[in-house]
Amino acid sequence: MRRAVLGAALLIAGAASGLGFAPARAWALVTATDDHHLAFAAGYHDLIDGDPKNGVLSLEYRPCCRRYTLRPAVGALIDHQGAFYGYGGIRSELESERRNFMFSINTAIGYYRRGMGTRLGHALEFRSGFEWYYVFANESLLGLTFHHLSNASLGKRNPGTEILSLVYALPFGNQKSR
Repeated sequence: MRRAVLGAALLIAGAASGLGFAPARAWALVTATDDHHLAFAAGYHDLIDGDPKNGVLSLEYRPCCRRYTLRPAVGALIDHQGAFYGYGGIRSELESERRNFMFSINTAIGYYRRGMGTRLGHALEFRSGFEWYYVFANESLLGLTFHHLSNASLGKRNPGTEILSLVYALPFGNQKSR
């Protein structure tokens, strides 16, 4: 777990410095958009603990409704061994001053069915993570996500797993021009 947190922090710091971002004042909380998003992702889980890498596909719906900076999200993921995770949660988003990059932190709770995949120790699993996106002119997003799944020690086993994905989020609904 410590390696996951350290790795995530280094990834964020490296991405921010490598892209030449301005100080924090150049970032603003996103508080309003009329766009719904449907996010498609493909990636791998079991990245850190040395287990075999398992391919993951996911689909997430992000409605346009917001309360302050919080936005709901519901989704599901499957892996190539038949594991399934359905979830609901919240996300908070920051945009760069030029509005061409977005960073999101999020958390969710959901149901996990193992299939032939990784044993996570309980049917109830919590997901937390961050996402880094490039924002296109039409409000579509392309980026990387890093999430950690854990049962918060509800079961006898709590191995957790990390998921790294490439994501494309397609906007729909009442789009506003930037």
